[in-house]
Amino acid sequence: MITLRRDALIMGVFVSCLFLSACGDDDNGTVVVPTTTPTNSPTATRTATSTATFTLPPTATPTNTPTPSATAPPTHTPTPTATATASATPSATNTHTPPPTVTPTPSATPTVTRTETPTPSATPTITETATSTATPTITATPTVTPTLGVLGTRRFTIVKKNSPFQVTLGPNFTLTIGTFQGQTNGQTEQGFFEFQAGQPDPQTGIATIDVTNSSEFLFADARSVPGANIVLCLKPVLPAPNAGLIACNGGLPGITTAQNHRLGQVGVGGFTPEDCARMDGSIESPNQICAIGLIGQPCRTNADCDSTSGAGDGVCGLDMSHCTAGNTGEDCRADADCDTTPGAEDGVCGTTKPHPGVCNGPLVGSQGPIDSDPGAVVIAPNTVPALSGLPVRLSIQSTLPCVDPGPGAAITFALTSGMATSKIDHFSNGDETVSPPPNKGQNFSCTDWQNPNGPGKLVLNAPALDQNPGGGDIITGFVFSAQ
Repeated sequence: MITLRRDALIMGVFVSCLFLSACGDDDNGTVVVPTTTPTNSPTATRTATSTATFTLPPTATPTNTPTPSATAPPTHTPTPTATATASATPSATNTHTPPPTVTPTPSATPTVTRTETPTPSATPTITETATSTATPTITATPTVTPTLGVLGTRRFTIVKKNSPFQVTLGPNFTLTIGTFQGQTNGQTEQGFFEFQAGQPDPQTGIATIDVTNSSEFLFADARSVPGANIVLCLKPVLPAPNAGLIACNGGLPGITTAQNHRLGQVGVGGFTPEDCARMDGSIESPNQICAIGLIGQPCRTNADCDSTSGAGDGVCGLDMSHCTAGNTGEDCRADADCDTTPGAEDGVCGTTKPHPGVCNGPLVGSQGPIDSDPGAVVIAPNTVPALSGLPVRLSIQSTLPCVDPGPGAAITFALTSGMATSKIDHFSNGDETVSPPPNKGQNFSCTDWQNPNGPGKLVLNAPALDQNPGGGDIITGFVFSAQ
């Protein structure tokens, strides 16, 4: 039996840190969409001088008729070795006539050229002038890409049975725990997006995409999974102008995400908080790790960190956190900071995580190594060009219908029609690297963009640390398929 807690599949942490530009200046935190698309190279087409096929006569051997003489001409049979000797009219001096000169022609059968001028017959007619080499002319004919106008609106309907929500819980252990569908005004429906695409650039073939409409909610119901009892609800925040791009000539790769669960551990092997910061990492449960005194030791109060009992020199918490009980939302470093009244002992500073002091590596998003070919779509926030991605409000609920969780749950999704791959190093703070099978999308069609039954599948795989009970990690997979 698989047990998932209600907050086990919350995507806010990994999606916002990977794809929101507000996560800092780390260039690895966003999917970089190339501003320069690979050049459309012309396709070389081999064509002959007169027609597309260079054609010689069937044998390329003309009929040679020598000039009549007083006596019948001798019989002469030319051979490829040109060793035959033509006999002239006998004379008293018995003069030896040298063999004829042989000139090769473009055909496979060599033609013997006599010193006499042959009279060609009417057929076959050789229209080319035979030379020592017969090389057909190669003319480079560029591939003409039609100039497209404004692509217009594509209603992207989501086929439930082909749109799974997946979780990977360990090596070779990936489950589908629900399928995506839509909800509007409390009623379940076939989910949809509406994508508005502009005019592709005549040089690059790239056009911007606005997300103008969708189902009120997209959700995956996992209540049928034993122990799960959750519904993943996504509320798109629309309209989303400049959400992404379509590359009509190709050139956009897929999306790869990766995260290292353990770069080091504070207090182990000389590893310090500064080491973690230099690697753009974050320390698990910062409010539960001593910052001063017994640095790196788990703690709930400042006294837990005193260098000696009662010294009063300890500080619990490497960074400020927020109260989750008592004075909820207030900044804190220890539980006592959250008490509603001094000494009430009803405050809780932050939440407990299973690996105190472990430095989690940053979530790194990058382009995949493979060009997704013509019709590739990427919807993701980016700086140059300025793209917004798909903003949504995400919540984990226990029943349907989905309800709006409010503005505080807003995050940004990134999706690709290419290949979505992901991995976690030191999975669940162990020594294994876990990488589920890639999710492969499907490209759209620029020439048939407005067809509601046209191709298109958008996917994403992404890590989520410590989101399974017992401190386990998961890798989530999203699939929205139109076919």
